[in-house]
Amino acid sequence: FGAWVELLVRPGMVAVLAFILLFKLGDAAMGFMVKPFWVDAGFSAGQIGVEPGHQAIVYAASALESFTGGLGTGAFLAFLMGITSKARATTEYAILSSIFAFSRAVAGWAGGIGAQELGYPVYFLLTFFLSFPAYLLLPPVRRMLERSDDARV
Repeated sequence: FGAWVELLVRPGMVAVLAFILLFKLGDAAMGFMVKPFWVDAGFSAGQIGVEPGHQAIVYAASALESFTGGLGTGAFLAFLMGITSKARATTEYAILSSIFAFSRAVAGWAGGIGAQELGYPVYFLLTFFLSFPAYLLLPPVRRMLERSDDARV
């Protein structure tokens, strides 16, 4: 529990933990519902992946989403490494990345309910806005990074 306590008592850590929970929330909420959307729209797996007209569109969209999602995740995981203390880096990184994974798991679970209750158009519009609260937390996150940089010098 020492790593948890050390994390929680750092100045600005509550905002950073909120940022970790929210940063990829919209992306995760949208990503889990793409295949159900295609299936509910009446496309079979064969139509989505094999028919020439759909194949190029689906592959292009999938490749772009994977590429940009990977860039964002890579930068985000580097951020998590940057805010860990050297003395407890492994434990703290495990804690922080678990919090990140938790938010994605919740988004996946809630996605089906959200799409069912709101319908796909409203649900996908909502996923667009889900990550915006994380951007409001960027000033305290930046201060945390600056403190981390100062402590390492």
